[in-house]
Amino acid sequence: MHDPAIEPGTTVVLGSNSFSGAWYVEHLLREEPEERVVGVSRSAEVEPPFRPYSREPGGRFEFERLDLGREVPRVAELIGDLRPQRVVNFAALSMVAESWANPGDWFRTNALAVAELAHRIHRVPGIHRFVQISTPEVYGSRTEPTPESGELAPSTPYAASKAAADLALHAYFRTHGFPVVTTRAANVYGPCQRPYRILPRAAIAALGGPPLELEGGGRARRWFIHIRDVARATAALARRGRPGEVYHLATPGGGTSIRELVERVLARAGRRFEQCVRVVADRPGQDAAYALCADKVRREIGFVPRISLDEGIAEVVAWVEKEREALLRHPLRYRHDA
Repeated sequence: MHDPAIEPGTTVVLGSNSFSGAWYVEHLLREEPEERVVGVSRSAEVEPPFRPYSREPGGRFEFERLDLGREVPRVAELIGDLRPQRVVNFAALSMVAESWANPGDWFRTNALAVAELAHRIHRVPGIHRFVQISTPEVYGSRTEPTPESGELAPSTPYAASKAAADLALHAYFRTHGFPVVTTRAANVYGPCQRPYRILPRAAIAALGGPPLELEGGGRARRWFIHIRDVARATAALARRGRPGEVYHLATPGGGTSIRELVERVLARAGRRFEQCVRVVADRPGQDAAYALCADKVRREIGFVPRISLDEGIAEVVAWVEKEREALLRHPLRYRHDA
């Protein structure tokens, strides 16, 4: 049966400079050679060592510098002109602890801008999927595997802003048929991640950089999933995900504590926890765990993660070792730029 939703066309990647957005661009350029890919981000196009894709002059990737949080009409106009088959929204302020200090910035970018964008583009012809990249933090702390129908109970302004966007988009689906597909992935990691994130930061400490400050001693438990697995699943859902549905992307099993993750990174460099880590107080609203049931995505599109955590850790440590000098020129703490 003819299905225009899965044919080659144009994908607009909002937040293409983000870690996940840049890897999604990499996936499309590598795996979908007939797809036109247009990236949109508020800052200049990301450069190595944080750009996983190859940038070829005159190639299939086009970049537009637009700030979704402040320029929704221009972003909507671009989408209206392009009439893409797929829009995938990675654009977000994603740091959790910092959202307590500037909640208005988080709500403006993560919720208000997304709701306004849906309002402006829900009648653009030809959009078969709008993939909203959400977060399991909308559920609050969950120690037992949570299905997609789980109650939303966010614990931080970040999580609340993402939940608000999800609810707004699904209202547009129910009333106007806007083809939103929502993904909530477990903790994503891999090469090219900013050095203030836990896994590269641990690798920097293991390789002789400044000690890692570990919040709450690393008691929180997380289900880490490699970014290439997430990009692969997201691309499949952008074509075959059912509009109006939520999909979890997570690894099976009991998860890994942050401390255990750090210890596994340090072990690869022959370092001990006490040599490289300082334990500091937990952050406000820290959730103990984000356990997700991911049966639905396996059942509907056959997605199963392929990259083990040990493989992924080895890859990240090798990348940090290669790029160590460049990474140390970048902040090891998040710096908020509204």
